[in-house]
Amino acid sequence: MDKINNRIKELENIKEKMEVTSSQARLNLASVEAEADEIKKTINQNNFTNTEEYKELQELKTTVKWNKWANDEEIEEDEEE
Repeated sequence: MDKINNRIKELENIKEKMEVTSSQARLNLASVEAEADEIKKTINQNNFTNTEEYKELQELKTTVKWNKWANDEEIEEDEEE
């Protein structure tokens, strides 16, 4: 009977250790997930394509292309004369 009781205690100790380890791992996971959420938030806040500045940049690039095209057209007209 002593062997059985000793084995029960041994198994209960193993169970306790596993529960502590599991609990610590859950806490660590929660911490890492919180850190990952902060990183995702930072990424989303710094996504340039979703900003007014991005739209302005695209408009200015388009304006530059149109101006270049218009200047090229003027040069061709001047050369023809």
